[in-house]
Amino acid sequence: MVYEVKSPILGLEQIKKVEFSEIDEYFVLLKGLDEDGKFNGIELRLINPYALRQDYSFDIPVATQTLMEIRKDSRLRTYCLVIFQDPIENSYIVFLAPLLFNEDNKTMSQIELNRKEYPHFGIAESLRNYHRSYIGDYELKSPILGFDAITTITLTKRDDNFIMVNIRGKKADGSDSGIGMTLVNPYIRRDYAISVSNEIRNLLGIREDSDVVVFCPLVIQDPIENSLVSFRAPIVFNIENRTAAQVELQASEYPNYGTAEPIKKFVNYAL
Repeated sequence: MVYEVKSPILGLEQIKKVEFSEIDEYFVLLKGLDEDGKFNGIELRLINPYALRQDYSFDIPVATQTLMEIRKDSRLRTYCLVIFQDPIENSYIVFLAPLLFNEDNKTMSQIELNRKEYPHFGIAESLRNYHRSYIGDYELKSPILGFDAITTITLTKRDDNFIMVNIRGKKADGSDSGIGMTLVNPYIRRDYAISVSNEIRNLLGIREDSDVVVFCPLVIQDPIENSLVSFRAPIVFNIENRTAAQVELQASEYPNYGTAEPIKKFVNYAL
């Protein structure tokens, strides 16, 4: 796919268009093009920041919204530059200068975030800090709604974009409960943010520096893009001690999150 560059990539003002192609589950290759669409010899590697950290969120400047003709329902993708090292886990990620892609009109811009406003995002953070595995068994500290008999769940990977995962339930005796479920990364929507109560934090042993991921239940439909996401019933996983708990969000506190929202509103391709 080719995108028109609306605001230049820092230090690479000669790039007027870019050719976008996926390398694997995390990385994207970006080739620089001139006005005529010819390759100018510049290649960049990008990474999906939401595959690494679920706290990644930023406000799009009004000027960028205007430049890229971004609306509330625009289909957007966000990636960050990677400075490659050998071995790859020693590579660095530029979280403070994300590249934003508008799928609707095939435009792209780089955004420079203010360090004071985003103190937790670095200009060169080591990929090693996010080299982790969330796959495996988790002890349920509070039951999943409607499945009180399940005491342990096994989290397995479903797709290559950290969008969907599968879980299998086990009973107290360790036997398979016969119950499976698909979960979705709720940060497919840019406005998703929740507060985890002190009760849940204590239950899961979550500290300020704990490695935590959040997924939401998905009701599979055919075709899959019509599947429904329950944003108000997230499941929180503490990777460090392998515990999990479902959280029921109150509609009064989270009026914009539905219990059955079509995934196609937030994901621009069939999964």
